[in-house]
Amino acid sequence: MVIDLSPPTLPQAAAPFRVLVVSDRSTARGPAVHRLLGAHLRAGGGHADVVLGCAGVAAAAGDPMHPDTARALAELDVAAGGHAARRLTERRVVQADLVLTVARAQMRAVTELRPDAAGRTFPLLELARLAAAAEGGATPVGHTGSIRARVTALDALRALPSRAGAAGDRDDVDDPADGGYAGHRRMVRAVDVVTLQVARLLTLSAAAGRTAAAPAV
Repeated sequence: MVIDLSPPTLPQAAAPFRVLVVSDRSTARGPAVHRLLGAHLRAGGGHADVVLGCAGVAAAAGDPMHPDTARALAELDVAAGGHAARRLTERRVVQADLVLTVARAQMRAVTELRPDAAGRTFPLLELARLAAAAEGGATPVGHTGSIRARVTALDALRALPSRAGAAGDRDDVDDPADGGYAGHRRMVRAVDVVTLQVARLLTLSAAAGRTAAAPAV
């Protein structure tokens, strides 16, 4: 009798969903989105399924987070240490499953690097608005399916005639430059609300994906 001592074959783990946050200098708005989205994902249990990155179109590599942004994050008990700015590159865009920009100017920069990334690149505020509409039942986008499937559905949603003219400056996170600490605090508080909505989108999708992938017993 031959006894097979090889380890059992386990189902291959799904690749994590990669989110890249893009800003200008990657010292204020981008890091705030990155840290707050991560905090909300951890609170919602979706952090194991999502990998977050951060880059800036005009970033100077290694620059730290703006101290006023760090102070505003600390008020919300969100860790701000250890940030080092990175420059946006084509490779980082290619590796991302979803690109979130703090403004439409950064969205244009991303799609100039990789035109094929247009369908997975959203201004943060636009994605949150689309996700809220989907949650409210105003669209055919449900809570089921993978994160990638939901991103594709939301991209299709923004192309509908009813969405025409919805874009604009209101999709830009306010730049706190020259606004002192009060400007950074307002920006962080606004980003906190929006990233909670986006984290809900990612967490619900991740949970649905895990349920669908679970083997029958």
